[in-house]
Amino acid sequence: MEPQQPTIPRRRRSGSERRKRPLPFPVRLSPEERATLATAADSAGLTLGSYIRSRVLAAPKTRARRQAPVDYVVFATALRAFTKLAINMNQIARHLNTYGFPVPPELAALATHLDASRLDVMAAMGLP
Repeated sequence: MEPQQPTIPRRRRSGSERRKRPLPFPVRLSPEERATLATAADSAGLTLGSYIRSRVLAAPKTRARRQAPVDYVVFATALRAFTKLAINMNQIARHLNTYGFPVPPELAALATHLDASRLDVMAAMGLP
């Protein structure tokens, strides 16, 4: 009787791995042609790949990925910057409190100003 080989269970692929397209389709474009396509895709609110699929295929099999408006991207970047500043200010205040130093009034005023600015950006984005 032969000894059985241990079987290694196969990892099951997730849904996103099953949906991936197998091969890219490279296209050679001049810089002007690419800029024209990029401008058209931006005005349609689509990524470049989604725009090309929508123009080339009669019925694309994938849904078009909408591109976030530029303002939304800028606002999201500003919120990330506010978050980083707030984290740094919190670390400074914690360090000061840990070693018994008083928190400077400038730091408290900056925190108030930062929070007000963050709320303004969130209101401009339409977030609560």
